[in-house]
Amino acid sequence: MKNFALFFLFLIPSFGFNQILKEWEGHYVGELVSHHLDGLEQTYHMELILKQTTDSSYAWILIYGEGEARQERNYTLRVIGGNKFEIDEMNEIVLYNNLIKNEFICVFEVPGALMHVKYRFEKNRVYFELTSSENKTETGRQDYVDSEMNKDEIPRVYTYQTNTIQKAVLKKVKAKK
Repeated sequence: MKNFALFFLFLIPSFGFNQILKEWEGHYVGELVSHHLDGLEQTYHMELILKQTTDSSYAWILIYGEGEARQERNYTLRVIGGNKFEIDEMNEIVLYNNLIKNEFICVFEVPGALMHVKYRFEKNRVYFELTSSENKTETGRQDYVDSEMNKDEIPRVYTYQTNTIQKAVLKKVKAKK
C-alpha cells in the first residue's frame, strides 16, 4: 500500500503537466511586433505549433514570415520533470524553460546579448514576449567578498541595456483537414 501511495504521489504531478500541455496543443497564428530602442518598429508574421510526439516530448515549431521570407524552426519541447522543461533546437543548443502557472520562461545569453523569453497560454491564445539586452556593464564593488565580516559591502552587479522588445498575440486556429 505504501508503494502504491508513493507511485500515485509521483503520477499526479506528471499527469497534471501533461494535461496542461494537451490543452495547449495546437496551431497559433499572429503578428510579432518588434520595438527597438532607437524607435524602429517592425512587424512579422509568426506561428507556433505545439504537438505531442511522445509521452514526454512535443514538436515545438516556430514560423516567422510568409512566402519567400518564411523561416520554419523545428524544435523539440521535452518534459524534464516537475515544472522543468527544455527546448532542443536540434543543433546542440538546448534551452532550459520553467513552467510557472501558465507561462514558459527561458533566460539565456548569446554572445553579446541576454535574452528573456516568455510564452503565456490563455484561452486559445499564446502571449509571446522577448526582451533582448546588450552592453553588459559591471557596477558595484570589484573586491566584494560574501562573508559575515563584509556584510555591509556592496556586491558586484551586472546591468544590461535593453534594446529590443518583441511581442505577439497568437490565436489558436483550427487544424486544416
